[in-house]
Amino acid sequence: MTITVIPIPSTISLTTPAFVLGETDAAGASTSAIAADSSLAIFNTDTGSLLVSGATGTSGVAAFAQRSDHTHSVPTLASASAAVVDVQIYTSDDTWTKPTCSIVLVEVFAGGGGGAGGAAGAIELSAAGPAGGGGAMSRGMFRASDLPDTLTVTVGQAGTGGAATVAGGDGGDSVILNGSQILLKSFGGGGGAQSDGDSSGGGGGGTGSAGVRPARSDPTGGNGGDPTTEGSAQGDSVGGRGGKGGDYQQAGSNSEYGGGGGGGGQANNNVGFDGGSSLFGGPGGGSGGENAAGGDGGAWQSYTIGGGGAGGQASGYPGAEGTSRSGFGVGDGGGGGGGNTPGGAGGSPSAGGGGGGRAGAGSGAGANGGSGEIRIVSF
Repeated sequence: MTITVIPIPSTISLTTPAFVLGETDAAGASTSAIAADSSLAIFNTDTGSLLVSGATGTSGVAAFAQRSDHTHSVPTLASASAAVVDVQIYTSDDTWTKPTCSIVLVEVFAGGGGGAGGAAGAIELSAAGPAGGGGAMSRGMFRASDLPDTLTVTVGQAGTGGAATVAGGDGGDSVILNGSQILLKSFGGGGGAQSDGDSSGGGGGGTGSAGVRPARSDPTGGNGGDPTTEGSAQGDSVGGRGGKGGDYQQAGSNSEYGGGGGGGGQANNNVGFDGGSSLFGGPGGGSGGENAAGGDGGAWQSYTIGGGGAGGQASGYPGAEGTSRSGFGVGDGGGGGGGNTPGGAGGSPSAGGGGGGRAGAGSGAGANGGSGEIRIVSF
């Protein structure tokens, strides 16, 4: 007996897998089957995409996954370097050369006025020396691209202190120039008046004009430098105007960016008078005392008279120098001499010098004001 086996045709059609990796489940519509040992293509062979700084992230649309150990291409980053700040401080005339930078900050400080020496003469003309006014301060910020490659730097010098019966010298102006064009300027403080009578203190410098040194034996203190503030009277000042110098037997006036006024002269065995202070400019000096203590110099970052270099504490004691602060801030005003001793020098930059004292036939010399300074910071 012969048995013949006839194969039964398969009714199942096998095909290549065509699964789609999606975000939600779906039933699908295919009637084809796949073998148990089929391979599913779920990973692509692409490298990771190039990372872009600042790019916004997206969910993507690729139907394939990337392996967990894949890597992304990263662009070469420029090497980071610390910001460079260039600081130049000038105490004498020079030329500034622009470094590589974006912003330039400039601060300009003028010289302070010198104090007058005490009078030495007949008793009716005897008087202690009035003080010098402080120099002004101005500030400006510029885009480096707006400035030329070089600028001319002119630094105002200190007003000289007067010998016996000699007025104090005016402080010099400080200025930054582009050729003949003024970029920033600060004006110096006025010197103390010649002290052979009812003398008075020098006015503080302003950002628009210099402080005034009073005339010989003028009992009215020197005006502070311009600008005038809305028609206000001379005295304590704001903005760029200098403080008024002290009248005869009066303290100097305070200021903001201008210099403080110098203390006024006095006689009749009185103590000296304090110098005016300034928030940002140079303070004024204190006047000398006649057979008595000298007045205190004004102070930086203050709007109250005195607080700077101390006046001589009694006849025979000289005035103290004002503190100097090169590179940051300004100096304090010098103190007035007690009796026949000299006043103290104004601190640098910009402070006024103290007036000389007077005792009997002897007189002390007035002191120098603080010198000017210009600071340029580029970054």
